[in-house]
Amino acid sequence: MKPFIDHVLSFFIADGRIWFRNYQIVYEATDDAKGVQKEPVLVEIGPRFVLNPIKIFDGSFGGVTLWENPNYVSPQLLRTSMGAKRSARYQDRILAKKQRREHVATTKGAAVEDELSEVFETANGEGETDAEREQRTAAADTNLSKYAKTAVQKKAVETAELANEVLRAQAAEDDDGDVNM
Repeated sequence: MKPFIDHVLSFFIADGRIWFRNYQIVYEATDDAKGVQKEPVLVEIGPRFVLNPIKIFDGSFGGVTLWENPNYVSPQLLRTSMGAKRSARYQDRILAKKQRREHVATTKGAAVEDELSEVFETANGEGETDAEREQRTAAADTNLSKYAKTAVQKKAVETAELANEVLRAQAAEDDDGDVNM
């Protein structure tokens, strides 16, 4: 015996659209121990789709309009509005360039006050001269090079002492080896 298949087509109206679903009724096998048949189950098998109605006419493809979707926006209108937005952005950019050129032309040659000019002034209100700055940096470089030389020299001395200890240990092992033979 071939299986008996039932279908259920459902139409829902939600969000101003018509939602279409196709289901199959599946009858579960009977439970032999209890002899009770299980409830049928709906399984969606497709196809499924959504309709966004625009107008409903009196005839097929024409006639008096019975209903019109007030929320429908045509794709052409969407493309036109996107083009207008892009055009507005382009025009804003051109206007900003023009305003910038005018601003640069009007402020060209005008002295611009440095907001940070007072940051490095000394306590007496005078800034450091170039000679003072050079002398200070030279002294800092000298101190740095002295420190670097001292650190390098200390490392060299430590390395030499370690090498001497290794040589003494090897010599002591060689002496012990000669005596044992």
